Amino acid sequence: MQKQTKMIKFMLIVLLLIPIILFITGIIQTFVLKSKQNELESSKYQLEQSLQNEQELTEEYDYKTSDEYLNEYFKHNSGYGEDGDIKLN
Repeated sequence: MQKQTKMIKFMLIVLLLIPIILFITGIIQTFVLKSKQNELESSKYQLEQSLQNEQELTEEYDYKTSDEYLNEYFKHNSGYGEDGDIKLN
C-alpha cells in the first residue's frame, strides 16, 4: 500500500510537470519567434533599401553611358555652349 501511494504521488508530480514544462516552452518559443520576426522585418527593410539604391545607381549608370550625357559633358568641359550663350573670359 505504501509503495502504491508513492507511485501515485510520483505520477501526480510527473503529470503536473508536463503541462508546466509545455507552458514554459511555449513562452520561450513565443519570444524566440518574435525575435526572428523582428530580424525578418529588419532584413526586408535592408533589402528594400538595397534594391532602391541599386535602381538609383542603375539609372545613374544608364544616364552616364547615354549619348545625352556625353554631349552635355562635352559642351560643359570643352568650352562649347549652345547658340546665344555669353562667353566669359
